[in-house]
Amino acid sequence: MPLVDFMLATAADDADLRHLLRVNPLPGEICLSYEREPSFWAAASMDGALHQTLVARSREGRVVGMGSRSVHRLYVNGEATDVGYMSQMRVDPGYAWGTALPKVLAQGWRFYRELHQDGRTPYYLVSLVAGKSVAFRMMTLGLPDWPTLHAVGGLLTYGMNVRRAHALPRLSRGMRVRRATQDDRVAIAECLARNGRRRQFTPFWEASDLGDPRRMPDLSMHNFWLVERGSQVVGTLARWNQRRLKQSVVRGYDASLHRARPFVNLLARVGLAPRLPAVGEPVRHAFVSHFAVDQDDPEVAAVLLAAVYQEAVEAGDDYLMLGLDPDHPLTKLVRRYRRVVYGTQLFLAAWGDEIEQAHKLDGRQMGAEIAVL
Repeated sequence: MPLVDFMLATAADDADLRHLLRVNPLPGEICLSYEREPSFWAAASMDGALHQTLVARSREGRVVGMGSRSVHRLYVNGEATDVGYMSQMRVDPGYAWGTALPKVLAQGWRFYRELHQDGRTPYYLVSLVAGKSVAFRMMTLGLPDWPTLHAVGGLLTYGMNVRRAHALPRLSRGMRVRRATQDDRVAIAECLARNGRRRQFTPFWEASDLGDPRRMPDLSMHNFWLVERGSQVVGTLARWNQRRLKQSVVRGYDASLHRARPFVNLLARVGLAPRLPAVGEPVRHAFVSHFAVDQDDPEVAAVLLAAVYQEAVEAGDDYLMLGLDPDHPLTKLVRRYRRVVYGTQLFLAAWGDEIEQAHKLDGRQMGAEIAVL
């Protein structure tokens, strides 16, 4: 008899799913758990056209493991394509797994592969902290029933420390920066499309998606900024505060940072350091999303980033989170701000011969959007 049974989660599993996210913080100098309070399902609309969460249920009926499968419309080699995403792989650290955990994980992957038979996507995007995490080591061992991974690129996540507002840079004659309105949705979607197809795994957005609370909860058109040259939108950017639905919660600090935290927070009061939240407190951050600039024009990008930064100051954010390919030309702009940065490796995961499709990617930079990963 198997130790657990795998099945699709239902609304009745909400509390158990939130518990698994809460008790599985990622280690580091700052130990963070990625949570979905007060409802696991409230943020599901961000997870793509298809979202499935599978659970491992013990013989006693307890949910002791989970994982999510979603399908997003992303640009691959310049074409809008359905791409899967594997995420939220968690097991209950308090459960008595003993030596059975490897077998249970293989059983879970067999169930995942059964779901994969619907043919919605040939492969799945996976984001891992390369070389350091247990997940990375397990996923790259080539174990039976596990998917094969193919490295496709890297992503740098910048946590820009929000301190004091800066004056917006001046734009060349004939250009202006302003907040977007409902009437700008088509022009913004066109800007996102022509720039999104220049990179790999950038989200494909319909004009009707923009400002739609079902597709983008808590992101209104008022949160978008754009730069126009004449009547043409040549750049766009948004500040997306998802904290009502998704949180990054501090669960601990390493010894040195724990000792330094009171002094760091004294400096934070005068804008000389990032604020370090108390254990159990969510990080006050928002995402920089929908970043698209024609020809990666640094002048346009600089004013958009400054406008969103200014909005973050007014909103009381501590951090603005932005993900870019390490070789993205606009990383130079982000370095003008006080920031923390960490890197992840992006992989495509598939079973059998389907992994060969991952080898057909051309050399475009990564454009994955961390706000919807």
